[in-house]
Amino acid sequence: MAIAKRAEAFSCRIPYFAQLEKTGVPYKFYGTILELANNSDMLVLTCALTKETTHIVGRKVLDALGPEVSLVAISHMKSGCALHSKGILPRICLRLHEQLW
Repeated sequence: MAIAKRAEAFSCRIPYFAQLEKTGVPYKFYGTILELANNSDMLVLTCALTKETTHIVGRKVLDALGPEVSLVAISHMKSGCALHSKGILPRICLRLHEQLW
């Protein structure tokens, strides 16, 4: 929640996704990362790498974010990745190609 507190200073709307809704948290909760992606202008990924979060962001989530949304991944990872590179790299390359041409 430290990043959310900092984002409040910029008057950001702060929704979140977690395995369980947190009590006493003033932010809007979404039950899936896909719901969160569909309702976000920026997605900041700050999860620990677990079986549940490995490759949590793939093509569907990136597509839900849309072309004008930023994805920031600052997750703590010992090995592996929360981003599914096979799912998102082609989309990122396509977006770069579209912007350049």
